[in-house]
Amino acid sequence: MNEETLISYNKEGMGEISRGKELEQRVDELLTRGVVEVADSQHLRERLLDPDTVLRVKLGIDPTGSRLHVGRGATLLKLKEFQDLGHQIVIIIGDGTAQVGDTSDKPGARKGLTPQQIAENIKDYMNQFSRILDTSKLELVHNADWLKNISLQTLLKLTSCQTLQEASGRDNFAKRIKRGDSVSFTEAFYPLLQAYDSVKIKADVELGGTDQTYNLTKGRDVQKAFGMPPQDYMTTLLLIGLDGDKMSTSKGNCIWINDKPEIKYVQLMKISDSLIPVYMECATRFPMEFVKKATKELHEGTADAIELKKVLAHEIVKLYDGEDAADQAAKFFQKTVQKMEAPKSILSRQLEPGDISIKTLIGLLVETNLAKSKTSVKKLIEQDGFYINGVAIDPKTENVKLDKNSHFIIRLGKRSLNMLKITSGK
Repeated sequence: MNEETLISYNKEGMGEISRGKELEQRVDELLTRGVVEVADSQHLRERLLDPDTVLRVKLGIDPTGSRLHVGRGATLLKLKEFQDLGHQIVIIIGDGTAQVGDTSDKPGARKGLTPQQIAENIKDYMNQFSRILDTSKLELVHNADWLKNISLQTLLKLTSCQTLQEASGRDNFAKRIKRGDSVSFTEAFYPLLQAYDSVKIKADVELGGTDQTYNLTKGRDVQKAFGMPPQDYMTTLLLIGLDGDKMSTSKGNCIWINDKPEIKYVQLMKISDSLIPVYMECATRFPMEFVKKATKELHEGTADAIELKKVLAHEIVKLYDGEDAADQAAKFFQKTVQKMEAPKSILSRQLEPGDISIKTLIGLLVETNLAKSKTSVKKLIEQDGFYINGVAIDPKTENVKLDKNSHFIIRLGKRSLNMLKITSGK
């Protein structure tokens, strides 16, 4: 994809071509874009095409952190597709289930959250939802409202929906049992508690990542046990984080939707080239024709991956922060990262002029939280990743010169925003 095409895209916004599509086209895209599985696909498609049907579409979120990442934002975009077709979005804050902890994708037991931690985490959720969804039409509920007073009769009916063989046969549980690690009944009970949410809100559809498939199927089983028609469910692709693993709040490998625009932009520029297609498909609403063309050119080796990432980063920042913010973030990236200019706002420390030891500088970087540890900085130095005024220092360097009435800027990594300005007194 040549630069002219990319510039044209940025200026005109190819997303406009999606407006005015027939209902059938919009439904087909909803059922396929970024989607791994739909059960039951034909049933759901028929209901979506019925203009008199308003579906209750469920998403459950256990508040394990106070911030939502762009992987979660991709799910919100899928909810927005339902919302734009006139369906009712119901987000369940799992303040009850979070006290148990979902171990669906975890190698070990997960510590439950306290009510105080949960209350702190959910304070800004609605503001973050509003970046994608029309929150005036959003139904927001808390499952602690019904789980805290659940009856013995209900508990017995729930437990009848899962066998011991099913629970112990789940991949992560089976591995733990094989290792001799314990698996509590509390953990095994989690899928049934979240499935009961589907009963309480009368869900027609539930969304989740591929790591939630078992939980989603339990929603169907539990609804049947309570005399309700089983919900359809949709699993979506998971976004990969900056460390190459699934983006996860607990891992902290995330691009946060409420980060500053320039931070989001720079982080998005760091993703692997191979992830550009899935980010375009799931985390934006680029027309799929554009996504397919970009994907084809990437596979053929004819695409400019850097320019494509710029288009991607601009679009995602625009989605959450607006076009002006995206434009400013792009300029920030060009000046601060590509041209390696220091931003106006930068941490600084003053030292006496003279020879400054590298050990002193390492200590300052850790003290200012620009580096996690002295060991990590030393490793970076050995990899020629410690820059002073844009030049990587030799790993054997012990001291650097700081003249009177002067300064230098340390940068950890050639494209990093972790910078510290060292100034001298007179």
